[in-house]
Amino acid sequence: MSILSGKNSEKEVSNLKKTLGEIIKAYCAKEKISQEKFGELVGVSGRAIRFFISGLKVPSGTVLIRILQLTGTESSSVKI
Repeated sequence: MSILSGKNSEKEVSNLKKTLGEIIKAYCAKEKISQEKFGELVGVSGRAIRFFISGLKVPSGTVLIRILQLTGTESSSVKI
């Protein structure tokens, strides 16, 4: 939060957002599940999850919604 304006700067807000890969990795660690199991839960392969984590591929809208619902993440907090 900016001391002078009392508002969050765009850079500060951006730093609060997490990438999809960070969200998936954190969820798997917290729940103690593999990326393969996470994939099963959202309806894709473990290989697809690895691609999402690395940023090589972006999930379809449907899969993205499932990931956000499963992890309890609001779409506004994801850095795309």
